[in-house]
Amino acid sequence: MSKNIVPIPLCEACADIADRAFESHPGEVEKVVLEFLNHVMQNHTEEVLALLAERYAPIFMAKRSMR
Repeated sequence: MSKNIVPIPLCEACADIADRAFESHPGEVEKVVLEFLNHVMQNHTEEVLALLAERYAPIFMAKRSMR
């Protein structure tokens, strides 16, 4: 992960968006969640990719080794 990128749990923008989602009316939550996902993908791409790799790479590699 790049040194100048704040991890998701420590990111103030992520926390602010999460607070807004918690405080939003039910009809507004989807919009705030979409804003959060856009923020995460734009600003925390490496972290998201690392999480996906950690979760799915072993499964993928195990299936590939069975061929």
